Amino acid sequence: MKFKLRAAEAGYVLAQQDVGVIYRKQQDLQNATLWWERASRQGEVQATALLAHHLSGDASPDPAKSYALMLVLKQLTPKPPQELLAQIAKVEPQLTADDKAKAEAIRATWLTGKSPLTVQADTGMKRVQALLASR
Repeated sequence: MKFKLRAAEAGYVLAQQDVGVIYRKQQDLQNATLWWERASRQGEVQATALLAHHLSGDASPDPAKSYALMLVLKQLTPKPPQELLAQIAKVEPQLTADDKAKAEAIRATWLTGKSPLTVQADTGMKRVQALLASR
């Protein structure tokens, strides 16, 4: 956890997601939510799904934000799963006009882009893949 947390604090998206999962296992939902949100804002699909699921639950309901994250997931996924589309269709009629407006505002500003460390790590992984493919 010590090293994952250090990488997460430096902005590495996969470490942020992992730290969120570790906190969730420790029942620390406040910190899990914080780290999933940071990873989600970088466009990490798994963290976005975990956060949307958490915010739609009974323990910490935020229907507008949960719905916004479902829309972000749909946007991030080239071929959204039927389960996601069904959940969006189920939740949308339950929202008020204010909730829908809040959700759209959240969705429109959610993604902030990848951190420099995440970009650097992605570049390194692509180099490894290219090297392996050339052999």
